[in-house]
Amino acid sequence: MKTCCVYGCHNRGGKRKDGTVLAFHRLPLKKKKCVLKQWLHNMRTSSVPLSKNTRVCGDHFVGGRKSKEHPIPTLFAWAKVAKTRKGPAGRETAEPVPSPPLPPSPG
Repeated sequence: MKTCCVYGCHNRGGKRKDGTVLAFHRLPLKKKKCVLKQWLHNMRTSSVPLSKNTRVCGDHFVGGRKSKEHPIPTLFAWAKVAKTRKGPAGRETAEPVPSPPLPPSPG
């Protein structure tokens, strides 16, 4: 059974829950070492067992599968943009306290 090796990804088999086909891609072991290093860097791991059976599912590629335009996995749960946090709602702001008048200058 095919299993995605990305930490936190639990995709197995060849189909998604909605019934669509899920592609699995082997790590580029026989290609240039720099391509493999880029895959491992993006996956944030150096502990993945490197074998011909190690695979990454299509959910980590733009468009759902590896392509010439997007040959390296870039979509991961930890890479999502953090939401901007809103301030507390309903909190009243305090009125500024007026400063005392300045004393007249001698002269």
